[in-house]
Amino acid sequence: QAVLNADYTLTQFRFLQRLLLVHGRWSYRRIAFFLRYFLYKTCSFALVHIWFGFFNGFSAQSLYENWFIVLYTVFYTATPVECLAIFEQDVSAQGSLSCPELYKVGQRQELFNPWLLTATLLYAIYTSLVLFFMPLGVFHNSALDYQTMAVTINMATVFSVTIELVLLTRHWTKWNVVAVCVSLSMFFLCTLITQSRKLFEMSPVDYYFPGVAQNAFCSPVVWLTALLTTWTTVLPSFTVHALNIILTNPDKRKVHNTNDRPVELQRSGFRRGASQRRSSYAVSQGRGIGRLITSEGSLRSTVPPVDRGGTTSDTATLGMLNLRQRLESDG
Repeated sequence: QAVLNADYTLTQFRFLQRLLLVHGRWSYRRIAFFLRYFLYKTCSFALVHIWFGFFNGFSAQSLYENWFIVLYTVFYTATPVECLAIFEQDVSAQGSLSCPELYKVGQRQELFNPWLLTATLLYAIYTSLVLFFMPLGVFHNSALDYQTMAVTINMATVFSVTIELVLLTRHWTKWNVVAVCVSLSMFFLCTLITQSRKLFEMSPVDYYFPGVAQNAFCSPVVWLTALLTTWTTVLPSFTVHALNIILTNPDKRKVHNTNDRPVELQRSGFRRGASQRRSSYAVSQGRGIGRLITSEGSLRSTVPPVDRGGTTSDTATLGMLNLRQRLESDG
């Protein structure tokens, strides 16, 4: 019952070392990064509506297209963060075992604590301010309309959260690369489809951005504005990551760059004797001295006790005679 109700079942106690130092540490890092990034990308996307409300009288008008709101979490930003939560690891398994001090990161809550959550929320507020006010300043008093500005903000939002994920990822696999490329491709493809003129003719209420994406993607002003906005949003995060690499202790950097080589685990100093191995074989396979287990005697009686009043050799001889008599009686 204890095994069935437990979260983890270990067949051998030595497996606990790898479970904690490797998989436990990886899981803590992945979950912490996943939650912080999810808070960042959701708040930076949603808070733009609040800043837009100051310019539309807090009416029901939405800055984003309805289809972008639906597909943002489902297709544009979901797969990359899932790959981060599955494959992320800053140190290899061998590096984690060779440097157990890295496990203290989770005990000290260095990757997930109220201060980091507050910093993530403030960074999301900064990102949302840049995402809205920088394109607004570019398109103010220009020939480009509100719908073009909305598409530009959409591009900058997807680019910003994707680059932020790239900066967080330390371990790249083919699935991470595919997830990022597919997400960006899905954004451009779905935007062109949902803003096509044919769908607008079929349902003007659901597809009310006819031909906007085709014109916006061909405009140099839109691309320059989106790229400049993206660079401004990720500049603080890029600076923090760069300073972290520069100011990191060289010893810790060696751990992150460790080679994949076998690691000798700590072995116990206890060694079984030949007589004890013979005893276990006799009990399970054939006739031997296994009956001593059910009797009052034991193989440990052959070990000479410490007798301060007599000699050790006499006591050892007496113990051997007692053992021989028990074997003859069993036979």
